[in-house]
Amino acid sequence: MTAVSSFLSREHTPVRYGIEKNTSPPLPAMPGGGQVVRFERSYDDRLWLLERRWIPAGPIRATLIIVHGTVDHSGYYDDLGRALAAEGVAVVAQDMRGWGLSDGESYYFHDRTRFVADVVALQQRLDADAPFAGVKHRFLLGKSIGGLVTAYTVLAHPTMFSGLVGLSGAYGLDPAVGIPPAPVVSLLRVLARLLPKLPVRRLFDDRMLIRDPAALAALRSDPWFNRGRLRLGYVAEMLGCNGDLPLRVGELHLPMLMMWGSDDRVVTRAGHELMAQKSASTDATFKVYEGGLHNLLQEPDLGPVVIRDVVHWILEHSK
Repeated sequence: MTAVSSFLSREHTPVRYGIEKNTSPPLPAMPGGGQVVRFERSYDDRLWLLERRWIPAGPIRATLIIVHGTVDHSGYYDDLGRALAAEGVAVVAQDMRGWGLSDGESYYFHDRTRFVADVVALQQRLDADAPFAGVKHRFLLGKSIGGLVTAYTVLAHPTMFSGLVGLSGAYGLDPAVGIPPAPVVSLLRVLARLLPKLPVRRLFDDRMLIRDPAALAALRSDPWFNRGRLRLGYVAEMLGCNGDLPLRVGELHLPMLMMWGSDDRVVTRAGHELMAQKSASTDATFKVYEGGLHNLLQEPDLGPVVIRDVVHWILEHSK
């Protein structure tokens, strides 16, 4: 596929690893200590997606699939994966298409159904894999844009999962990230049908992500941290999801844990309250972490508390 045709195609293309299906890309050097790192094919068999697994040493009582956010990748969830695996919960996190070390154009979130299908395919692989077969407690955790992907996954497959955790979920966007006025949104949606992969704007200031200076410096030094421009398809689809989700949230029935930092200027408190209070769930919890910015897990003082709360909630809901 030529560079021009790749740019005009609406689908993610194998811009990082090519189209070879029989030999996966070489695995990069990863930190040890319990991660199993591998490549798997995307649901449509077009892309290589990097996957990390944290597997308990003993019996598996539950599984958790993590869908990361716009500003991170699967490697940011090592501490959470280790903590859950120590309690018998198998954790799997995958770099979304276009993110981290997975194939596909960066910052390209043009069609939520593609991302949902990758999550479903991952869960189906787990169900067919011997260590996980028969595990009935199956959870999803979505951070930021991953919160949208997991919400739409549950909407499309309401009986597949046992519970949903929203970590700084993008259920509502703060005006500080630069939401365009309605006439501009309409124009963006028209343009996105023609040039969905067109890079249009930088992400917001990364100082909105983490308060701790050392943690922010570590983020900036991460070679897999995405530094490109948001593509037109991303902007249009994100705004579309935020317009559509309030109309469908009443279809959600499963237990939910919503987690948000009080100083988050990327996503809103109202979006998390929408999920917790307007859904049909009879078991929904909303936790606010005072002083927390968007990347709660990377804050040294709040990360351990967030991990403790996720572990406790999943264990309580997998009895």
